[in-house]
Amino acid sequence: MLKITLIALLLAQSDAARPFYDEHLLPEESIFTDRDFRLSAFGGPFSLDFEHYMHYEEHVARVLHDAFRFEIVARVLAYPSFKSEFAIALELKDEKYRILLFEPSVQLRHFDELEIMQEKAETEELASYQKYLDDQNIELPETREQVEISQCEISISNELGAKLYSLWSEMLFRTRYPDLRPASPDAEPALLDLAIDGTSYHFSFEYPGFTLAGRIHSPREDSTTGRFVDITETMKSACLQPDNITILTNIEQRIDALMATLSETDF
Repeated sequence: MLKITLIALLLAQSDAARPFYDEHLLPEESIFTDRDFRLSAFGGPFSLDFEHYMHYEEHVARVLHDAFRFEIVARVLAYPSFKSEFAIALELKDEKYRILLFEPSVQLRHFDELEIMQEKAETEELASYQKYLDDQNIELPETREQVEISQCEISISNELGAKLYSLWSEMLFRTRYPDLRPASPDAEPALLDLAIDGTSYHFSFEYPGFTLAGRIHSPREDSTTGRFVDITETMKSACLQPDNITILTNIEQRIDALMATLSETDF
């Protein structure tokens, strides 16, 4: 079974009046927040698995590169633990909106798992993992570039497209670190390294002049980000069921409800 090592934030808050961490998207990792990089730069321990995980996300983005076309104004890349990754995108072209879905035929994570074992020369583990793939009838091509990508698209009204555009901008402009003030060098660690299952969602939004980005991992269903994730998952359903117009109505209703909630706060 696969487990992805992630950074999990403690749900407990020092001040009950403050929002939980999953009421906002969290800032994306960068070279400035990579502790493993800084340790390795000064001769400290280096985690090969962590390095591969960061590369894994880049590998997926490269395979799903169509989600980054110029006409795409908003997107989310999802990394489930046990299913294929996928990208949902909002396209604005010729003043018309479309929802697009890009999904590989196999979970791309398998390539990275095999590469880790090969680099570590873990012969027994490699054989065991290959047997797991065979038992699951998972046949990987030789390279990621040879993986087939299924794509679907659905045209939507300009009204719904504009609401999705506004929702993405609202959520991405609210991206922030969790509020753990007052800060103290004696405080209990606020971050834990945990092996957890679930799905990581990486959102981005093309604002004129720069790109906004934020992430969240399996948020609570009733949280702000949980409701945002639910809308994007419903967009996937709409693309796969283009004749079911009630799904688009459902998406619009959920957007209106979430935007009403967001309007009650300025954080």
